[in-house]
Amino acid sequence: LLQRPTVETVGFLFILEVGFMTRREAREQAFILVFEQAVREEPMDSILHDAVEARDLIPSSFAEREALGVEEHREEVDQAIEKHIRGWSLRRLSKVTLALLRLAIYEMLWEESIPASVTINEAVELAKIYGGKDDAPYINGVLASVAKSSPEKAKDKPHE
Repeated sequence: LLQRPTVETVGFLFILEVGFMTRREAREQAFILVFEQAVREEPMDSILHDAVEARDLIPSSFAEREALGVEEHREEVDQAIEKHIRGWSLRRLSKVTLALLRLAIYEMLWEESIPASVTINEAVELAKIYGGKDDAPYINGVLASVAKSSPEKAKDKPHE
């Protein structure tokens, strides 16, 4: 039987040459870096360094830019999450859900070249792989709410 990948077991999958990595693969790599930071609570530079040292990981420039961007804008990103998770707190979210929301909200608000619908779809797909059974629809709802509340920054209609 095939097992669903976990963050701990997929690190070796990203020893791809940067030139051959798809945007989806790079976004997944960024998610893993953001997830690791949520777990370890260390600076992203340290996580990137350790990832290269321990796993021969060569982060794509996209993944590195996104992971560092999440860290740089973490306060604003977390405020956006808290505003849209109604009745929940950041501490109650799983680390997977938190990392996916952080990455997607950063991307929606600061990466102007990526449509919000693409960001939402990619976050939902990653939630289906790494999250629990209810994570994908939950993440979709939170991100759709963010997109609706920030139309000038979220760039297009939310994923339905």
